[in-house]
Amino acid sequence: MPRKLDIDTRMEIIEELYKLVDALVQKDIPYAICGGLAVAIHGRPRMTVDIDLVVPSEFIVSVTEAVAQIGFDDVTGWVKLPTSDLGIERLYRINKVMDNEFLTLDLLEADSLKNSILADRQLFQLDTRQLSVLSKSALIRMKQGTGRTQDKLDIEMLNDEVE
Repeated sequence: MPRKLDIDTRMEIIEELYKLVDALVQKDIPYAICGGLAVAIHGRPRMTVDIDLVVPSEFIVSVTEAVAQIGFDDVTGWVKLPTSDLGIERLYRINKVMDNEFLTLDLLEADSLKNSILADRQLFQLDTRQLSVLSKSALIRMKQGTGRTQDKLDIEMLNDEVE
C-alpha cells in the first residue's frame, strides 16, 4: 500500500526557497536564483525539483554555513561543470533530507562578486520577499551551449514574449 504523505511535513520548494533567501539576506550574502525557478519567476513556469543559486566564490563557505542552519547539511560536494567563458566552472551540491524526501541545492560558484553573470541580476517581489534573480539575458547565456534539452526549451520560452 502506498505511503500517505502528511502535507504538513512535506517539503515545498517555494517555502524552502524563502528560508534560503532569508538565511542569505540575514548574513548579507549576495546570490542570484537561476535554473528552473528563475525561468518560472520570469513568467515561464515549469517543473523543477531543485534550487539553483549563483554565489561568488568568496562566499561559498558562508553560504554552506548559513544553509546548514536550515537543514541543508547532506553534502554531495563539488561537481565540475563544462568549460565556458562564464566564470562558473563548478557547483557545490547540498541536500536537505526530511523523512523520505530530499531537496537538492546547487550552488553555482561564480569566480568573483564581479562576475558578469552574477552582476546581471534583478530583484523580483514574490509574496513578502524580494528575490535576487538572474536576468533573462544572463539565464540565456548560462543555458546556451550546454546541449541539454531542458536548457534549449528554457531558452525558447525565455525568448518568447509574454502577450
